Amino acid sequence: MTGTGNHVKIKILLYALTLVSVVLLVFLLTQIQQSRNNSPSVVFEKGRQDDGLRVAINPGDAFGGDFTMIDHTGREVTQDSWPDNYRLMFFGFSHCPDICIAALIKIEDVLEKMQEKQAAEITPIFITADPERDTPEVITGFLSDFDPAFVGLTGNREQVDHIIGLFRVYARRADPPDSESTENYLIDHSAYIYFLAPDGKALAIFRESDRAEDMAHDLDTLIKRHGS
Repeated sequence: MTGTGNHVKIKILLYALTLVSVVLLVFLLTQIQQSRNNSPSVVFEKGRQDDGLRVAINPGDAFGGDFTMIDHTGREVTQDSWPDNYRLMFFGFSHCPDICIAALIKIEDVLEKMQEKQAAEITPIFITADPERDTPEVITGFLSDFDPAFVGLTGNREQVDHIIGLFRVYARRADPPDSESTENYLIDHSAYIYFLAPDGKALAIFRESDRAEDMAHDLDTLIKRHGS
């Protein structure tokens, strides 16, 4: 009887562990899906911009807002710090091995392919999703290999989470939450490029797969339209 009783208890325990595992898995998948549902990919279902644009997606009023951050020089900035300039913004982190570097190179390429007058009206901005490591000094070093026009933004965790939410950026640490690593980790993040008007209104979103020449064409067109 004792052996049979122990066998039943083991089966019950295994069943309980399996049930808990399933519940946790469903919860994690739900959280990931909710995060991705808030990403710019949702607006792509609404279709492209109006005729004349090649790849730009109209974000409507779903993106942007008030924020306060610290730039790579240590200066406090807000959404109103570039009143005379359009902005091309990308979210990433300085320890990113590939996607972020490719995105900043693409932004440089886009600006070079644009009409000179319109390109001069754009401030390219890199915003970190990793404020714990990306101090102003670290971002300054990271941006030193790119166009000096780039502005880097960081802040405390609350400030970064706020601006990430404003632009529906997907950004999560890739290692387990209980990891003891404070330096050697990666961040999974979306790779969209946002185009904002001088007043901070989001005018367009571009995807990682969009070609630089198509983006340049659309940015020239949007600036001409917006300024007319």
